[in-house]
Amino acid sequence: KKSIHSSVIRSREMFLLAMDFIYTDNLDSLKKVLHQEEKLYTTQKNLTDYTIQLSKGNLSDIQAPLIPALIICMNHVERTGDYAKDLVEIAQIKTNSHLEFSDMALGGLKELEGMVVHMYDLLAEILYEPDKQQINFQKIKNLEDEVDIKARGRLDGHGHRLNQGRCTVDAGVYFMDLVNFLERISDHIYEACRDLRSGEIAEALEE
Repeated sequence: KKSIHSSVIRSREMFLLAMDFIYTDNLDSLKKVLHQEEKLYTTQKNLTDYTIQLSKGNLSDIQAPLIPALIICMNHVERTGDYAKDLVEIAQIKTNSHLEFSDMALGGLKELEGMVVHMYDLLAEILYEPDKQQINFQKIKNLEDEVDIKARGRLDGHGHRLNQGRCTVDAGVYFMDLVNFLERISDHIYEACRDLRSGEIAEALEE
């Protein structure tokens, strides 16, 4: 429980730092993301090794299905951290190429960012308050659907701005990548929550 929760918090921090780098070109944010990514990978590896060792012991019928579910959940959380690193790499290219996003494009990114952060918070809450699992799962599912819709809208909006000459092709390519990465992060948060949804996992988290 504590390992997954700390990983969710760490991945959330990485995500916010990556978005800050996109907006501000702050190199301190870049360095912090890379540092946190190493910690997140180490936590995932340690948790996976630990759960595999547990699986070799005598587990009850309730406990046995938890092992693969928890490993898969942690893998989804770790993948969100990978995408935060991908966001930083795109932001580096943007900075090095002196590309600028329009105010409308930045507003779209910030809107998606807010929804993803909310999803992180709901997932973290589930890990400490299993009784909120069902209601938070539904909230996360609704947010994931909304991110998909908003992301498609932002991509369509980019197409219109490009046709009107209000943005460059190069900046547009990287904007589209950023939107797609945000959508994938929301997908993994939803999938991590889905793996925590069963009553057996909720019971284990209460221990």
